[in-house]
Amino acid sequence: MMPLLRSELRKVTTTKVLFFLTLAVILFTALNVCLLVYLTPSAMGAENNDQL
Repeated sequence: MMPLLRSELRKVTTTKVLFFLTLAVILFTALNVCLLVYLTPSAMGAENNDQL
């Protein structure tokens, strides 16, 4: 009986860890995309810098 409980506990724990790691990866990727969009200079800004 005890090995079955350990097996179930291990399965639940790994499932939760996998879920939270996947969620963290998605959030980190979304943060990187947002930062790339907002922090990169626009095409107009790049043209103005070339004229200087």
